[in-house]
Amino acid sequence: MADNIRKFSQYTDGSAARVLEIPDRYEDYPGREKRRTPDAGRNTRKRHKYSKRKKVSLLSVMITMASIGIILYMCISYIMLYSDIIMTEKEIATLESQISDLKAKNTEAYDSINSSVDLREVYKIATKKLGMVHADSNKVFSYDNKRSDRIIQYSDIPAN
Repeated sequence: MADNIRKFSQYTDGSAARVLEIPDRYEDYPGREKRRTPDAGRNTRKRHKYSKRKKVSLLSVMITMASIGIILYMCISYIMLYSDIIMTEKEIATLESQISDLKAKNTEAYDSINSSVDLREVYKIATKKLGMVHADSNKVFSYDNKRSDRIIQYSDIPAN
């Protein structure tokens, strides 16, 4: 037995490395029973005892298949939901870019309108052609309505 054991000292662990003893064959390891080979049992009437396979019940197969199906369904649903989220985010991004374009166009149109209107010309037309005049301080009346924000005038407002 000692002849079958090789000594390897190629692995060192500091200065106190141990020598490993590895048997040549696994069957020769101390305390291990020798295995029979299939040829050794042919001469005798004894047959090798192989462990019988356990039968798998139909219920466990069905439960396994159902759980696989549920997991597959959940994975596909997750992928579809994630795809919908990505498509919605892309749609939101395009809508936001459209909004910013429309805001820029609106600001540009507002600025062009403001620059094209000459307030002196408006005042001149209002006073000379249309006969409008500035209101004097005695012609401006203030009215406090405690019921609502809306005022409907059915007749003249009395002066204070």
